[in-house]
Amino acid sequence: MEKYIPVIMRGSACRIAVDHIIYIAKIGRKVRIAASDGPVEYYEKIENFFPFLDSRFYACLKTLVINMEKVERMENQTVYFQNGECWKLGRDNFVRTRQRYAAWLKHMIE
Repeated sequence: MEKYIPVIMRGSACRIAVDHIIYIAKIGRKVRIAASDGPVEYYEKIENFFPFLDSRFYACLKTLVINMEKVERMENQTVYFQNGECWKLGRDNFVRTRQRYAAWLKHMIE
């Protein structure tokens, strides 16, 4: 059974499949959900998404949650995603995120 995140805005409502999410970022007061079928931005707290996410997702910043399955590569303090977007991280956050990604990759191989 596929899991979804409900997206309820003032004038509309929809759902986004968790499998399609690339990252969730807090930008100002809005949340941006980057998904394979396009981004969605609306006013929401990023913490409200955590109950819908599984072990593929990692909060590398307070304002950024990434889907490890959608990461293309990590280098030079930058996370590159399959959709061509990238996010630059501070050194400590990048090191922690890269270690978590390496552990996730090893787990996927086993």
